[in-house]
Amino acid sequence: MATLATNVLTRIIHKYLITKLITLYHTLKQKYDSSIVHLKEELSTPQKIVITTHQGPDGDAMGSSLALFHFLKKQSHDVSVITPNDYPDFLRWLPSNNEVINYMHRKKTAEALIESATYIFYLDYNHIKRSADMVRSLTKSKAVRSLLDTDFFQSGFSSNCLSPIAGVAL
Repeated sequence: MATLATNVLTRIIHKYLITKLITLYHTLKQKYDSSIVHLKEELSTPQKIVITTHQGPDGDAMGSSLALFHFLKKQSHDVSVITPNDYPDFLRWLPSNNEVINYMHRKKTAEALIESATYIFYLDYNHIKRSADMVRSLTKSKAVRSLLDTDFFQSGFSSNCLSPIAGVAL
């Protein structure tokens, strides 16, 4: 009798969890689709764009930032990549590496670009504090923002930060 009750309870829990997962999938898909449509609209005309990474940028951060830099440049946008600090020398071969602005070395230039940006991309990090000394400038900016990261949970970003997963609760 206990085994039957356990089996029934297990089936109920599985059905509940599957229903929750399906609902979550549809919610995420809807938010993702909506974010993509909005992003395409925002970028349909030339923008002044800043791409940022986390402190101590690694290959993922630099590769994705410079790839997006090249893509947006081809779309006639004015684009800058700003890192909070330096990154490893072995990444210096990346195309347009010489155009990357190190916030710690060129703070005034970086802050002016952030202040005048109409759009900011946060790449490869999910918490605003990971942008280190740039936090203050980034949070003051009036630019529209997009968070692009593989982590489902973001923290510390403003409410106007577009992300397919922003605001979804389990």
